[in-house]
Amino acid sequence: GKSSKLESSERRRPTMMLEGLDTGKLVIWVDGCTDFPAHDRAFNCCRTTRELSINISEIEPNVDQVSGALPATYLLGGGTQDSFGNIQFRTERFAKVALVRGWRVRFDVFERLGRGSKPLAYAEIDVEDLASRPSWRLLLSDPANCEAIYNNQCERVPNSDPLDSTARRPSFLEVRTQLTGHEARPVPSTAPPRGHRRLKDEHRKRVMIITRGTRGDVQPFVALARGLVLPPYNCEVILVTELEWKKFVCDARKDLPEGSLRFRPSGGNTMMKVNSDVSTWAIRAGQNNDSIMALMLARSEVEFFPSEGCFYHWAFEENPDFIVFGFTLVHVAMILSESLRIPIVGFLLQPHRDIEPRANPETVMDELLGPTRQIIDSEAFSAAMMQVMERIPSTDTLNAIRVSRGLAPAPRDISTTHVHYDELVQLQVPMVVPIPPVAMGEQLLSPENGLQLTDFIFLNTNDELSAEILEFINTAKKQKRKVVVIAFSSMPVGRKYILELAVEVCMHCMPPVDNPEEMHKPAVICMIGGQGSELSSHLVEQEATQLQDQGRLLVLTRGVPFGALFPRVDAAVLHGGLGVTSEALRAGIPVLTSGILLMDQRFWARRLSEMGCGSEGVPFRQLLMRRHQGPARIVELMSKALDQRPASGSDGTLSVPSKSTLSSTTSQVSWHSRAKAVQQRLLENEGDGVAINARAVYESGIVRAVVVQDSYAERRGCVATFRRQTSCMVKLFVCCVWCVVCAQLQNFLRIFFGCVLRMLALRPCRKRHTRQPALLSSVSWNSASFPNPPQHNTDMRSILMSHENME
Repeated sequence: GKSSKLESSERRRPTMMLEGLDTGKLVIWVDGCTDFPAHDRAFNCCRTTRELSINISEIEPNVDQVSGALPATYLLGGGTQDSFGNIQFRTERFAKVALVRGWRVRFDVFERLGRGSKPLAYAEIDVEDLASRPSWRLLLSDPANCEAIYNNQCERVPNSDPLDSTARRPSFLEVRTQLTGHEARPVPSTAPPRGHRRLKDEHRKRVMIITRGTRGDVQPFVALARGLVLPPYNCEVILVTELEWKKFVCDARKDLPEGSLRFRPSGGNTMMKVNSDVSTWAIRAGQNNDSIMALMLARSEVEFFPSEGCFYHWAFEENPDFIVFGFTLVHVAMILSESLRIPIVGFLLQPHRDIEPRANPETVMDELLGPTRQIIDSEAFSAAMMQVMERIPSTDTLNAIRVSRGLAPAPRDISTTHVHYDELVQLQVPMVVPIPPVAMGEQLLSPENGLQLTDFIFLNTNDELSAEILEFINTAKKQKRKVVVIAFSSMPVGRKYILELAVEVCMHCMPPVDNPEEMHKPAVICMIGGQGSELSSHLVEQEATQLQDQGRLLVLTRGVPFGALFPRVDAAVLHGGLGVTSEALRAGIPVLTSGILLMDQRFWARRLSEMGCGSEGVPFRQLLMRRHQGPARIVELMSKALDQRPASGSDGTLSVPSKSTLSSTTSQVSWHSRAKAVQQRLLENEGDGVAINARAVYESGIVRAVVVQDSYAERRGCVATFRRQTSCMVKLFVCCVWCVVCAQLQNFLRIFFGCVLRMLALRPCRKRHTRQPALLSSVSWNSASFPNPPQHNTDMRSILMSHENME
């Protein structure tokens, strides 16, 4: 009685043909909703059922339409909710939507008829996708934050079986469809009832991958899924992630066997959060404020706790042989493993959990606050902040979720270590890191931490560059010009700054060459997609237009496959993410790391600098700064990156760094030579890294399978908690004493006396009268060297600064 008999038949191959697309109609019936939350009354003490209506509307893409039918809207009322949260629509009324490619259908759930009110929930799907199956079960989300809605929050019956738990069950909208062409009549569903758990296949392993984040965060998991599907593993993979990436996942399974890679929604929309005004401000402020960066790192897992109910639901129904998780879903994976008794395997794109120190303090205050930043950037501070965030009262606290699944709560004390990672290491849960040892350098991770280094992983989709890009690159190569790429992906740098950087490189950068005939300024490809619409100054916009007309600047507003683009260019300015950095290293091009420089982006900037393949991390605002009257900093760095003159040894041949010296920079070897040497080391392994990572994950999940059991058992009890808290307080006291006495005082004195010495050194530059004996009397003035001869009332500093050869 608790479950609806209507279920999605999404597991079956599509049985509906789409020959009539762009011309026909699609009939839609709404059967009802399952596990819809009841209405809270009297301070959440009791709940009442709802009367709901569904508003079905067509959404056309953001293109200019000059003809054709307008999007239609239908209102379906009469939905009544029972005591279990299920809603049924007794009417056989239906909606007809146009089958137009690119259009979407949105289902908004309102209370009663919803006139003048905000929707309670919504579901959205492409009309082409909707027409491919006769019945669907669409996940309902909150319109405010796109997170999935549940029948209740962290409520469960005490001492009940975790497999029968009704806590945090996601709500679904059940619809049926039929293409026009014959009489429209409802088609009964033959799907199994809700809550049906699939049986395991003895001849084929089933793997579930859970992940959330931006496209760069999801892409390695899609590549891993393809590797597990292909021989010799032949797994069935269920990838659970945000609905934003459904098309991306579906496009990656085109050449795979039928039913081998399936998509399931997790709720949420990371890109919407990243592009919000508050997130944009926090991300931009984080480049100059390590406290904000520490706060974002501390909330990296808490932000995804609302998806735990969806992950649990799909893990229960799909019943996989093991689960693969990312570094932002460690707590969720432990809950799934312990409650559903499923082995888990980590696939960590960011193995370090501290903040990389700044490479270039800008001001005296930055130097003065250096010891404080060392504490904020430490792994101990990050661990403590993360545990505080997990305990802030809300509907999705860590212990509330664990208790709702019938599990013991996590330790309530605050520790200076990441307790959940320590628990995974103690339980010997395998964790794979898709980074080669040559890229980690001195940061090699010991096997004692349970981390296994493999190789970079790339998603090869055989994408090709557009004719416009190929023509631009070929034209530049014919003119003996170097080609530079400027791209910051989803980091909110802004169109204005990207365009200014591109114009600066085009106008003032001159790569060093041996042959003067090959001395030409570079051509630039800059990507401004998703970077807003803020305009630069009138002069910059005018120069950019002229450079585009000359074929030296190409401005792109759409994405480009970096795997196809980077091997054709000479250098790149990137934001420092793992995905783009690995693509650049595989292509063998120098990289200028700039942008916001958050999280692991500073780490990869430092590693590129240590390997001699590029610069240290430089905030994007500093790239346009000039030293006195010299060129902008980006011009200096880009000239170094485009220096492709071979570094000659004693025999006149190219000096390629050996394995022992690869991780240390040498001034005699150019960035270009170092990048090519690293490329050779990376190409010693398999091409895209998919096979080696798939093998490591498969063996970890099948051969070395580990199920989390009775986690945090050794940390329970008053005595253990008191001992840990006492140790934590002692560490806190020692750190405070060290910061105030040993580091902060020493740093303050050093800066104070440094300022005094600088003031004394500037003493000759004070204003003097010409009758006083000074340096002026010994200077022989030359009208050719000084365009403005000095007057008697001119101070010494202005005279010295007016000479072109004096600083």
